[in-house]
Amino acid sequence: MSTRSAVRIERMDFGKAVRLMDLYRHCDGYPGESGATIVEALRATKSVESFAAHLLALDYGPRVTGDTQAHPIYELIEDSGRHGDLEHNYVVNVNSYGPTKTTITHYHREIGANKWTSTVYDLDGFVEVVNEDRREMNERLAELRAKNPGCKHYEGDDYEMM
Repeated sequence: MSTRSAVRIERMDFGKAVRLMDLYRHCDGYPGESGATIVEALRATKSVESFAAHLLALDYGPRVTGDTQAHPIYELIEDSGRHGDLEHNYVVNVNSYGPTKTTITHYHREIGANKWTSTVYDLDGFVEVVNEDRREMNERLAELRAKNPGCKHYEGDDYEMM
């Protein structure tokens, strides 16, 4: 089952949030993956436009999809509110001066639940959320490797901390 998520990119103009675009991610929407791509994009870019372009350029390579072509990780959508099956929603608010003053609001809900919980983070605080999720994923991978020695699904490196 896929963990679906959306990323809304906003900019503050005269004290009001202005929605610039919404992106949809069909799988790996949890903080350890989707949150990590947000952090990486913010660290690698200097403007709202380059941040969005960075996310839209990411793809699942042919090795992951089994296809002969890569598939985009994020797709541009009209409104993230139209996807009723989201588990994570990230609102990245960058002010007019670029991503150094960014806040990330992480909305999360359990599958089948109607109530969202939300927390607002600065970039450093959000990195801690991503790292905590990655620590939990690494622990789970270690358990699976121990129970299933030699299983190719669990081979590979642990998730790096950001």
